[in-house]
Amino acid sequence: MGIHFQVLGQMGMDNALLVKLENYRKLERLLFDCGDGTLTGLPYSDILGVDHLFFSHLHVDHVSGFDAYFRANFNRTSKENHIWGPPETAKIMQHRFQGYMWNLAEQYSTIWQVHEVFPEHIQTYRFDTAEGFRITHDLGQRKHSGVILDEEQYQVKAITLDHQTPCLGFAVQEKAKTRIDVAKLPGLGLQPGKWMEHLKDFHFEEKTLEVDGQVHETADLREKLLVGHPRGGVAYLTDFLLTKETREALQVFLKGMDILICEGQYMQEDLDRAQRNFHLTSQQAAQIALECGIKKLLLMHVSKRYDLAEWQKLLMEARRVFVNTDFPEHWPHMD
Repeated sequence: MGIHFQVLGQMGMDNALLVKLENYRKLERLLFDCGDGTLTGLPYSDILGVDHLFFSHLHVDHVSGFDAYFRANFNRTSKENHIWGPPETAKIMQHRFQGYMWNLAEQYSTIWQVHEVFPEHIQTYRFDTAEGFRITHDLGQRKHSGVILDEEQYQVKAITLDHQTPCLGFAVQEKAKTRIDVAKLPGLGLQPGKWMEHLKDFHFEEKTLEVDGQVHETADLREKLLVGHPRGGVAYLTDFLLTKETREALQVFLKGMDILICEGQYMQEDLDRAQRNFHLTSQQAAQIALECGIKKLLLMHVSKRYDLAEWQKLLMEARRVFVNTDFPEHWPHMD
């Protein structure tokens, strides 16, 4: 299993994040935001392969590249189509879906599910291509306690931040890699064997396992023998006002994250402007990384009001607080 990421978009322009999670079974892709031009240069196979699209919020600089994504996947049936975002995402997505002529839509069978993330629950809607996306099908609610997507190999958590509109922060974390503690086998009277492969395979759903002619409860064996190694994670935060309450909430939310992809919109001398616009300075992003035990901070979503020299100053301000800070590697560097 491996987690890889790529910051999309250029310095001073719209940015997004592509996360890839790969194991021996499959490769999964998660896309966070989809601003103008963020998909440019991305292999078409990556666009076609996105399993889940997450919007932090629906301001134009985070959603205006959706047409390119939708053009590639509007009739995709090779995998499910999922979009996640804050409240009112379904209404805005329906407008985007219906921004085209669908007079031949009856021949299509594609379904799009849109999940609106509230602080304590998720509301899901379904839109059918065959209906020209005219009907909003209410699929109901489910509660959540931070984890909004729980897959076999990874989880996605969300936190609601304040950008004068709800703005979601996201964290992707690989689940602990499990192994069998073979030192415990003698104490349980067990011998190693092929049965151990079933124990680690969570696709194996049989309630019992036969070991040396004896029948054991699978769940009991897993509880006694499986141990996990914590895995890394990457978090994506953008467009929010940093308050004392938010800093405290982020310390919990970012626990265990290795990499933080975070906006650093303004230089510290423009703190007042940042606060008026519910954005961060690069120094504030660095403070978050320092306080939350992050290993690496990458700044993105920097203001185009600055020139290259000022962007470098913005980076240096962050590094004075948190040394291991950088821009995405494809951006211009002066150091």
